[in-house]
Amino acid sequence: MIVVLAGLITALEWAAARPTEAQGRTQASPNAALTPGNVVVYRVGDGVASLNSNAAAVFLEEFTPAGSLVQSIAMPTVVSGLNRRLTTSGTSTSEGFLTRSDDAQYLLVPGYDAAPGMGSITGSNWSAINRVIGRVNASGIVDTSTSLGDSLAGQNPRSAVSTNGTDLWLTTATAGIRYATFGATSSTSISSSPAGLRVAAIAGGQLYVSAAAGSINLATVGSGIPTTTGQTITNLPGFPTTGTPYGFLFADLSGSVAGLDTVYLADEGGQVQKFSLVSGNWVSNGTIALASARGLAGTVSGTSVTLFVTAGSSTTTLRTLTDTSGYNAAITGSLTTLATAAAGTAFRGVAMAPGNVPTNTAPIINSVAPTIATEDILFTYNATMTDPDGPGQTWSLLGTHTCGGMIVPATGVFTFTPAGPVPAASCVMAVQVCDGGTPNLCGTQTTTVNITAVNDPPVATDDSRSTTVNIPLNVTGASLTSNDVDADGPVLNVTAVSNPINGTVGLAAGNITFTPTMNYVGPASFEYIVSDGSLTDTGLVSVTVNGPAFLGSLNVGSGESITSLTNDGGLFQQMNAGTISGNVTVNITSDLSAETCTHSLNQLVETGTGGYTIFFQASGAARVISGNSGTALINLNGADRVTFSGLAFGPGGLTFRNAGNAPTFRLINDASNNSVLNCTVEGGNTNPASGVVFIGSGPTTGNDGNSVSGSIIRDRTDAAGIPLNLIFNDSSGGAGINSNTVIANNQLVNFTQTGLFNGSAENSTINGNTI
Repeated sequence: MIVVLAGLITALEWAAARPTEAQGRTQASPNAALTPGNVVVYRVGDGVASLNSNAAAVFLEEFTPAGSLVQSIAMPTVVSGLNRRLTTSGTSTSEGFLTRSDDAQYLLVPGYDAAPGMGSITGSNWSAINRVIGRVNASGIVDTSTSLGDSLAGQNPRSAVSTNGTDLWLTTATAGIRYATFGATSSTSISSSPAGLRVAAIAGGQLYVSAAAGSINLATVGSGIPTTTGQTITNLPGFPTTGTPYGFLFADLSGSVAGLDTVYLADEGGQVQKFSLVSGNWVSNGTIALASARGLAGTVSGTSVTLFVTAGSSTTTLRTLTDTSGYNAAITGSLTTLATAAAGTAFRGVAMAPGNVPTNTAPIINSVAPTIATEDILFTYNATMTDPDGPGQTWSLLGTHTCGGMIVPATGVFTFTPAGPVPAASCVMAVQVCDGGTPNLCGTQTTTVNITAVNDPPVATDDSRSTTVNIPLNVTGASLTSNDVDADGPVLNVTAVSNPINGTVGLAAGNITFTPTMNYVGPASFEYIVSDGSLTDTGLVSVTVNGPAFLGSLNVGSGESITSLTNDGGLFQQMNAGTISGNVTVNITSDLSAETCTHSLNQLVETGTGGYTIFFQASGAARVISGNSGTALINLNGADRVTFSGLAFGPGGLTFRNAGNAPTFRLINDASNNSVLNCTVEGGNTNPASGVVFIGSGPTTGNDGNSVSGSIIRDRTDAAGIPLNLIFNDSSGGAGINSNTVIANNQLVNFTQTGLFNGSAENSTINGNTI
């Protein structure tokens, strides 16, 4: 029996109680095998009793990377064969930093050979309370036979580390770092200075420790993995010399830096830190805030690092974050809580579960990629691969890919359409398939795709041209194709013309002739076909048929180029669409007996200076202009300086006759300085507010300076009906409307109401008129 007195036992009693080698090693308790890739946390306390400085039970809790608890493995609390008890102080936060051996086969677990509840364990002599290095293999078998009884006072065990489960190292509070072998009962000092070592780890064939002692923060222990005394602990070059570091993880993230180039460190001061080795010195890459961060472990996949961190004071947690920034880049990611220690327990260190992670094999792309694509035609490549590790791969395009397009991540179907009009001669199709394993491995394939160009059709650009009434428009095919485009650059030709509107069109020897409809003024058009020799497009030519430029004299009558005054294509329509300059004489060479009164004579566009005049006269004989209009036979709608004269063949040389119930002459919309001179004007207008000659009025416009003189104004002699009024000068629009009107020396014949109505028109001259 071992008798505990004041928390201590004598060496004699301990020797008597210690089992011999012959008693053998037994498994402390049956546990399930641990799963590689899972996370194991050193938990102190059974959750029943509150934690204090006395010895407390230790459990290894296995979690999935997502935080699901898999199992709790209890460390022995009673001696069984060579297996010793393994407990730890309930309140010493610098203890309990387990690690995974460098060969990934074992967990190394530091502690005391003390019964739960035993007091004063941290200050005890090792010979009285041995320091234990527990070893747990991937099958979950616990071995606590390594129980060190050196004659050392105090020295709480902080972390244990191993290369292979046989060579063991233990860090202590003030005795530095010590070496032992599996199953040993004593240890050897590797380095006793400085004191205050925290966590040990082996990475890249080198033994490292963290410490908060003098100028040591994260340091090498000697060179390589020493097992003899007298080693020097040296801070990493460029690394800080202050702080409260605990767990750390080295990684190789850059192919351009030899060996390990990145380290992550849990600092109790409240940070997870990242450093990179740059030009031989370790430089900071930033921090992630985390209060009382202590334990740290993780996995590396390519340039992505997933960390697992234990932290906290009164309540401890297991957190995780993934840093995807890579070598010498600011740490990224945010912390996620995976588990929280229950009341009466606390988390200390953390390590990845032992065991051989299945070897990942890179997928191999086994399909042969096509190498020919055609412009404007969909190119499809059904990439395939083999992977002995099974399905679950993802396809993507590499950075060297230049063909554009897209690849379906799940199936590897790549498509793109070479774009015209002038595609590149070739492009690079670079695809990869990655298995998402640990590590993430990829197969790649790069293929040069040659692109066959095709003939692109020309694109016709619409054109516009203009001509004058009755004047054919001649256009060269080259002038029409000059603004058409064909990205392939061939010579373009006009091969056909069609669909003329308001005219006819023909093509001869590459030249186009558009002939407007006789006497037509207005918009017209035709279409043409442009060809590059094999492909075509259709263009539209809009043609404006302008009225003529009127100057000098012109004839209107049967057989003339202009055959009417008011009809479509007649003189009024052409003048409205054309221009006028100087004094223009219009010779009426025949009776105009079929006037439709469709067009008025509007305010005209004048070219030149000095003011135009238009003088209508009979030619060859007296002429009659007649029609049947419900508006007016001759409608001067804003026209100025127009004279209708019958003097050439005596009084009445021009006769104007309207068979409709409306004025024969109507002047409106500021038609000014117009004259009806020595004409016969006949009509049967029975509108009481109008007349055979009607000078209209409006609220804002008047018709000034107009005259009717020396003329016969009468009823129609060829039809029944007598007008109410003969001359009606309307001034109802107000003062100043229709002023300066001259009505003189006219014969007013046959009316029923008024021969001449002048209203209140100002400054009118009315004299010599007879009834």
